[in-house]
Amino acid sequence: MEPGDEVDGNAIEQRGRTVPGVGIPGRAAKPTKTSEAGRAAAEPARWGVVLVTFADDGHQQMAKAACERMAETYPAVKGCYVRSTDRGSVVFFGQFNGPKDDDARSALEMVKSISPDGRVRPFGRAYLSRATSSSDQSRSAYDLRAAARRKLPGVAPVFTFQVAMWSDFDSKTLAQDEIEQRAEDYCRSLRGRGVEAYVHHDLDKHMSIVTVGVFDSTAYDPRSTLFSPAVEKLFKQFPVMQVNGEQLLVPPPKGAAPGTPPAPQTCVLIEVPK
Repeated sequence: MEPGDEVDGNAIEQRGRTVPGVGIPGRAAKPTKTSEAGRAAAEPARWGVVLVTFADDGHQQMAKAACERMAETYPAVKGCYVRSTDRGSVVFFGQFNGPKDDDARSALEMVKSISPDGRVRPFGRAYLSRATSSSDQSRSAYDLRAAARRKLPGVAPVFTFQVAMWSDFDSKTLAQDEIEQRAEDYCRSLRGRGVEAYVHHDLDKHMSIVTVGVFDSTAYDPRSTLFSPAVEKLFKQFPVMQVNGEQLLVPPPKGAAPGTPPAPQTCVLIEVPK
């Protein structure tokens, strides 16, 4: 489980936001979410209710023992399972298509209400999270979040320059695997030209983005609204964002003169998803 992947069953924060003042007003191309039910048949369930987490040495063994103990002690969570990464292990209950899945919310309420003695609720702080494992973290050799941690350890926030995105835009015409493959192919093509390109797959938004570089807070000065020389160079190198492999025209901003034609979607500096 990566930081930022968890939710408490309420509103879900938008991640990978654009930097204030960066990009063009009225930005289009923001995908909408497809209903969880409509995705169930095509996409694997990747979310679960978090029962307990472990981060110390030996976390895998501790999580496995805890999982077995919980299944015996609390029949309602029988079938719980463990997911581990190099950073820790998590005991999950249930497998769901997303945090807005009705079954996920029902399961969360059920788990939080468990109270054998009518007083203590052992899972009162349970929450929904992506059931991430080490294999999930290695989905791409050019993973953006991994690059940010490797190149700028301990630095926050970290920024990157988005040059392309792929999504089905709620049309159900592209499977997640195809979206990811197209983004991976474009990322590799940029790297073949000597560009420091990375990719990030957002499984909840059913969207993949391709970005260039990772930068600390000096990439953008909110007081002067100026970009660093390195970022300015990228704006010149990549003036138009690729959306599903093509240029996307966006309507003129409010207040534009009548007859102002649509303009191509520009690339944008964003914060690396956490």
